Amino acid sequence: MNRFFLIFYILGLLGCSVVLAEESIFRVRLVEDLGTLDWGYGEVNAQVVDQLMEGLTFVDRRGNATPAVARKWVSTGNITQFFLRSDAKWSDGRRVCAEDFEIAWQRIREAQIVSPYSHLFKDIQAVRAKSCEKLEVETKTPLSYLPELLSHWVFYPVQKNSYQKQRDKFFEPENLISNGPYKIKKWHKDSRYVLEKNEYYFAEKARPLLLEFLVVSDDQTALTLYKAGKIDWLKDPPILSRDQIVRSEGFRVFPTAVGYHLGFSFLENKKSFDRNARCAISKAIDVTKIPKILFGTEIPSHTFVPPQFKMEKANNRFSKADAQMLWSKSTHPEIIEISYYAKQIHETLMQWIQAELAKNLNTKVVLNKMESKTYWSELANRSPSVFLSGTTAYFSHAAAFLDEMRTESPANWGKYSNKNYDRIVDSIKKSNFKRELIAQADRTLVHDDCSVIPLYFRPTALLLKPRWINFELNPLARVQLKKVRSR
Repeated sequence: MNRFFLIFYILGLLGCSVVLAEESIFRVRLVEDLGTLDWGYGEVNAQVVDQLMEGLTFVDRRGNATPAVARKWVSTGNITQFFLRSDAKWSDGRRVCAEDFEIAWQRIREAQIVSPYSHLFKDIQAVRAKSCEKLEVETKTPLSYLPELLSHWVFYPVQKNSYQKQRDKFFEPENLISNGPYKIKKWHKDSRYVLEKNEYYFAEKARPLLLEFLVVSDDQTALTLYKAGKIDWLKDPPILSRDQIVRSEGFRVFPTAVGYHLGFSFLENKKSFDRNARCAISKAIDVTKIPKILFGTEIPSHTFVPPQFKMEKANNRFSKADAQMLWSKSTHPEIIEISYYAKQIHETLMQWIQAELAKNLNTKVVLNKMESKTYWSELANRSPSVFLSGTTAYFSHAAAFLDEMRTESPANWGKYSNKNYDRIVDSIKKSNFKRELIAQADRTLVHDDCSVIPLYFRPTALLLKPRWINFELNPLARVQLKKVRSR
């Protein structure tokens, strides 16, 4: 679709909006259609679902678990009891009870659906609704970060009676009963979603009367709409307009636990790189240059775990001499082929990496660009020899990163396996942020095995119209828009 036609089309949609004072409507850009509202599946957009639903806990801007539907919790050994608020209600006025969480988790724990988040339940032994107010969670071993883990949207409840009657149809827009600060008002697939205030929500009433989400896939079109005042929050603004954007009054940067790295396939049927080859590639990329070629807000990463999770500092891995020495001793394919998913910022990054490896290893590098949905399916099923991947912490703990590289993790795209590494991560789960264990696990990944090549940590850069205040992203890049208000 022609970009200018698209802009006028979207402006036409906005012209059809309910007429309210501007300070009552908060407009958000979405890059693509939601796909599904079922938060048990992988295509859900937290920007929307976090406004419709609320779990037992939520993580604040400092990364700490805070009460949400649960007013408090008490842990004894591997048993944690969560006490629910008596004034937490669904959008139809019914009370939110412990059984609503029990049945929601049961559908994933018992594999009633295939969920990419099923591994988040693997440390949970049992869930018991003791009464409407009390939910008991039994873990396989004491879990130091359980309240942080349960802030993830896959642990959101469903209204038991409605879900039992409708099953998967419960998640269709016309049927969904929400327990968060907003509920669905209008739902135009592939173009526009409107949420209105849930009058039964227990906390301080949501400030914006309406939230309007616009699906705008083209970055420059989204930027044009932002400048025209038709979008209030533009996440991940286009890199091609970097110099102009960073000088904008509404430019904001939030520290978030998001990391990018190159991964390798460890499958036997792939053209594999031995340890020397993997370490050579790692040492041939000077990640300190990445902020100069991207947005400028990126933090070069010398570790897999981000610094906000008490990760010890590490030295720059780059050494052209060491890289060439290791490469000469290694077993590797004649050509390095690196796969990545289509996004302008990734294309800029990968073209630079291609030039760096060609120069520092004197070898041919080809890039394989794929569409996003095809790419993740390819990673899950076949795992390219070398690939770009990103890790966004599911919960606020170093284990959220390290757990992804465990042998049985579904997010371990390259099928890396090291039993000693798995044991270290198991020990971290039982401890409370033991720095020496976190550092040991990280060294195993990055230096001992060179199984991943950390590139950079990405703070979330965004554009926010200056008239809106109280906007906060937590370290997981999630936001509760109920707190936002107009000046």
